[in-house]
Amino acid sequence: GMVNGVLTGLRVLFWAILLLGFIIYGMGIFMWSTFGRKSGQESEHFHGFRTLTWSMFTLFRCFADGCSAVDGTPLHVHLA
Repeated sequence: GMVNGVLTGLRVLFWAILLLGFIIYGMGIFMWSTFGRKSGQESEHFHGFRTLTWSMFTLFRCFADGCSAVDGTPLHVHLA
């Protein structure tokens, strides 16, 4: 019945969140190793990739809300 439907929905939601977490983790490692080293040298635009945790958070923001640097400019412009 209804409880079975809720439990099935929660199971699907769990796997979707886990899959998104793995994707963000993998991309976070790549972005951190690529742009994390530039965070102190060139500009503050790479500041969101200074650690793996910040890199994952920045990527989550890009997936959920939109990519913007600290100064509000689009982040993809600076990464290109």
